[in-house]
Amino acid sequence: MTRDRSLDIAVTGVSGRFPGSSDLAGWWEALVEGRVLTTRYDKRRLREAGVHPSLVDDPEFVPVHGHLDDADRFENALFRVSPREAEMMDPQHRLMLECAWAALEDAGTSPLDTALTTGVYASASGSGYLRAMLAGGGLDPMTLEDAVHGNEPDFMASLISYKLNLTGPAIAVQTACSSSLVALHTAVQALLNGECDQALVVGAGVAYPQAGHLHVPGGIHSAAGACRPFDEHADGVVAGSGVACVVLRRLEDALADGVEPYGVVLGTAVNNDGSAKAGYYAPSAGGQEAVIRAALEAADVDGASIGYLETHGTGTRVGDPIEWSAASAALRAAGAAPGQVAVGALKANTGHLDNAAGLAGLIKALYVVREGVVPPVAGFTRLNPLLDTEDSPLYVPAAAAPWSGPEPRRAGVSSFGVGGTNAHAVVEAPPAPAPRSDGQDRPEAGYLALL
Repeated sequence: MTRDRSLDIAVTGVSGRFPGSSDLAGWWEALVEGRVLTTRYDKRRLREAGVHPSLVDDPEFVPVHGHLDDADRFENALFRVSPREAEMMDPQHRLMLECAWAALEDAGTSPLDTALTTGVYASASGSGYLRAMLAGGGLDPMTLEDAVHGNEPDFMASLISYKLNLTGPAIAVQTACSSSLVALHTAVQALLNGECDQALVVGAGVAYPQAGHLHVPGGIHSAAGACRPFDEHADGVVAGSGVACVVLRRLEDALADGVEPYGVVLGTAVNNDGSAKAGYYAPSAGGQEAVIRAALEAADVDGASIGYLETHGTGTRVGDPIEWSAASAALRAAGAAPGQVAVGALKANTGHLDNAAGLAGLIKALYVVREGVVPPVAGFTRLNPLLDTEDSPLYVPAAAAPWSGPEPRRAGVSSFGVGGTNAHAVVEAPPAPAPRSDGQDRPEAGYLALL
């Protein structure tokens, strides 16, 4: 039976700022090559970044981070932001404005003069920049008020709407690491409900300073400074900094306007673990399995049609087996065959991008289904022996390979937040472009070098 495509959502524009890459084309090339894009800092660089001397010399401090170049730069004049206002603004908010502009341009929409009612759904990590300003002291009440407005997450979506004259809903979405994929779900629902005709979804996770982490025995951060999801050497996560943005429209509207999308969102779902787990910070196999099943149902597809899964993939000894078990159970119950679904784990390349992680994973999955290439999991050697691999639909690719899964190419994307808010999305390769009225084929849409 043919799927009802009236509920499908087109991704018409993308932009991103990620570790180790100056543009999305270079980022995708690095992922296909399986490169680790994190940075190990020397002590001089840590001191220059403002890391406290006691941490710089602490043997438990791991000086590794997915470093985002030029995170302190901002085209303030373009956005009519005074130098003083820019100084008070969290770098995350600055970069979100720039990525929003770039994504709208990539979608073929004038950032300052769109005829479409455009909603903004934004998420960002906690503001280390604001904490640094407060710790420095000396802020008078008026300056403090400016700093709060330029840093607190309540104001980021409405700031983008104000600066770009976007008149749809402007909503900040905060669910910890799953925030940006939950924002995607919220935007999809708004489009389907007719609340807007176009939606801008943007997520940021930019550390201040970009430095590393203090390893705590038994904690989630890697002692080795390497994130190795599903690997026998996995010992925790490494943080990274990045910003991701997508532009969404109803598929039928986009195609009617001659837009060639990057891919199609078939369905999304969000839930929470509740209290049936070991503790507040612990993941839940039941919650994760349920959200994947719900997204497949919303997409009206079965597990037999999925060939790739971009996982949350933190590389923790407890989290990885739970995620593997939950995804295996959900996909197997939905009809996926053993060894059918290739696993992806972006955190192995860039580190954990926190509130931007889910949207970054979505963009990666869109590249996979669009290009028909499955990247390896960076640094992977051998499977974690704690994973239950018997009859699992999942496998971990150790090298890049052409798509070998079902057609049309479909993928799932998972993102799980601390506290238990889980999100999953199902995406599909873009439809074949319609022939031009003059009989010539339309040119292949290229990936733009952004910012």
